[in-house]
Amino acid sequence: VSTQSTGGNSNLIMGWASSRFGLFGLDSHPPDVVWLNYLGVITCVFSTLCYLGIKAETGPKIEAMEVNASDEEEVLLKNAAGSEKNVNANKDFIDNLSDVNKRFLGCGLAIAAGIFYGVNFNPPQYIMDNQSDDDNGLHYIFAHFTGIYVSSTAYFLIYCMYHRNRPAIRPEVILPGFLSGLMWAIADISWFIANDKLSAAVSFPMITTGPGLVGSLWGMIVFKEVTGTRNFLIFGCAFALTVSGVLMVAFSSE
Repeated sequence: VSTQSTGGNSNLIMGWASSRFGLFGLDSHPPDVVWLNYLGVITCVFSTLCYLGIKAETGPKIEAMEVNASDEEEVLLKNAAGSEKNVNANKDFIDNLSDVNKRFLGCGLAIAAGIFYGVNFNPPQYIMDNQSDDDNGLHYIFAHFTGIYVSSTAYFLIYCMYHRNRPAIRPEVILPGFLSGLMWAIADISWFIANDKLSAAVSFPMITTGPGLVGSLWGMIVFKEVTGTRNFLIFGCAFALTVSGVLMVAFSSE
């Protein structure tokens, strides 16, 4: 949850600031009610920070699941490498870090990921603002998605070469991976439309506050790892801030 909230905030701020102030050569798109937009953005940021206070319960059932997952990963690495010696050689440097360093590294990478997600729409938006009379975001989706597909394929090939054509891949996650990619594509197309209708200065705060809410709901309803009065009170406060922030941002665009 901490990395999700950290990445969500950097995503929110970078995407909102790029449109609001016209960063990276984009046109500035100030909202109609500036003070209400600012207040809504601040409220959305605080709502994502509230989710950091929700502590997941790690009971015997969850610990057993973690042990089983660790055993399965070890077997997978053994099969891929062929020996116990190769399993140890395939361990990542992250495994040797302390818990504190792992947390710092995870939060740093989450911030970096959020920044890159925040500028995700900047290339097509730059073309629309400076090089084309066509301002319909849907007309740029094919080129945008093609770039993502080519880049991800190149990264995967580099990964395979680094591991000498023995990548550690769980077969059971391949189909869910394709399905999640399909859902992400639908969401990204919807985001293009939202940017067209509302501007990114309005759409980013409204959209990026959702992952923390959805993640907490999954933890409570599906995995049953979020329990206790304290956690529910924090979730209630975070939910109220999320709704309030989204409404303020929405009403800042008339």
